[in-house]
Amino acid sequence: MRIPRSRNIKAVICDPRLMRKFVKLADELGLTYSVPGSSETKVSADIIIIDDECLEHYEINSNTAYLVANDNVKNIVSEVAGIRKASVLMVGVDLGANIAFAVFADKELVNVGKVREPEDFFQRLKELVDFVEPRKVIVKVGLPEINDVDNVVGEILEGLLRMGYIAYLVDESRTSVEAPKMVLRKLTVKDDDILAAINIALRNGMRVT
Repeated sequence: MRIPRSRNIKAVICDPRLMRKFVKLADELGLTYSVPGSSETKVSADIIIIDDECLEHYEINSNTAYLVANDNVKNIVSEVAGIRKASVLMVGVDLGANIAFAVFADKELVNVGKVREPEDFFQRLKELVDFVEPRKVIVKVGLPEINDVDNVVGEILEGLLRMGYIAYLVDESRTSVEAPKMVLRKLTVKDDDILAAINIALRNGMRVT
C-alpha cells in the first residue's frame, strides 16, 4: 500500500534498466511518483528525478531536481522518500487480514505499508534496515484480541528474534484512533490499520526474549 505524500514527484528516466531499478527501489520505500505523458516535453513538479539521456530531450521546471545514475539511484530514492541514516529504527505492527506496519527512524515517521505474508514483511523490514543502517531495531507487535492470528504472532516474533531485532508485545486496544498530528506531518494516513501500527509503535509493551 502506498500512502500519498503532499509533494508532486516526477521520474523522467529514459534508460530502461535504470528506470526498472528506480521503480523497484521506489516501490520498496513506498515513494509515490508519476512519469511524463508520451507527448509531454515540458515537465513541472515539486521534485524531478531525471537521467542524462532524458535531460537532453525534456525541459524541466522544478525547485528540486536530481540527476540520477546507476551509482546514486539508491541514495536519491531514499533521500526523496525521507529515509536517512538513523540510530534507532522503531516499527509498529498491526496484525489482521493484512500485516500493517509503520516505521520510525529516530522518532520520525518515514514509511508505512501493508503486506499479506510474514515473509513479505521481513523482506520489507530488511530492505529498510539496509537503507537506514540503524544501531538498533525495535519492533512492537500489537497483540490482537482474536485468536485467529495467534500463529502469525508467533511466526512474526520468532522471525524478528532470529534476525537479531528487539521485539515487544503491545496491547493494541484503541490503537485505530487518529495518531498524534506531529507524527503525521510528513505522511497522509487515513487507513485504520496503518494508524493502529503507528500507535502501536508509540506505546510501551512487554519485551519478548
